[in-house]
Amino acid sequence: MSDVQNIIQSFTAKLTAVIEAQALAHARSAVLVALGGGGAVAKRRGRPPKALRASAMPQLTVTKAPAKKPRKKAPLQLCPVPGCKNPAAPVFGMVCAKHKDLPKTKIKRFREERKAKGLKADGVTAPKKRVRRPGRPKTAKAPKAPKKRGRKPGSKPAAPGAGATSPTTAK
Repeated sequence: MSDVQNIIQSFTAKLTAVIEAQALAHARSAVLVALGGGGAVAKRRGRPPKALRASAMPQLTVTKAPAKKPRKKAPLQLCPVPGCKNPAAPVFGMVCAKHKDLPKTKIKRFREERKAKGLKADGVTAPKKRVRRPGRPKTAKAPKAPKKRGRKPGSKPAAPGAGATSPTTAK
């Protein structure tokens, strides 16, 4: 029986030595990779495998950033036509569906009236429109020169004598 016990003890001693050597080699390579050295670790091209990537990355604690307030929506824009309380839509040019066929000049005038009315309520005078001085008459522009026709820019020039007859045919 002592023979069997000796064999088992020697086997367990060899097994523990092998396991310890593997654990030590793994720990050494992890430390070398983490510190940027790597004489023992072979350099690989491309993206490292997940196992090496996880062991190389230090475990960081991730903290969440404080939550942002949700963006406040813009107030609902109403149709500029006086007395209309319908919402305006960009598809109709910022007027409601009922007034989408009105001329743009009328809509512009309605907006200006509403703006002036709001400024009067605040006690602020509306800015005056700038008017063009009538002193300068418009001058007539000179006519443009006609465009040149011919070869396109960047194309090769025609070969010399390309349009003329060849000497063999002209006798």
